Amino acid sequence: MAEEQGRQKDQPSRSTAPSRSKGKEDPALRAWAKSQGLSVNDRGRVPPEIKEAYEKAKHNM
Repeated sequence: MAEEQGRQKDQPSRSTAPSRSKGKEDPALRAWAKSQGLSVNDRGRVPPEIKEAYEKAKHNM
């Protein structure tokens, strides 16, 4: 009965932490956004439209 409660042994555990693979780019992205006059917080999620504009600008350099 103990196995009926909770996760079964053969199921992998899941991480609830978000992926931070692009987090290393955030300071440069935020600095770029601010230099363009865009409003972006120093912490937290960067809006996708700002990320898209940054990627386009980065490829056009």
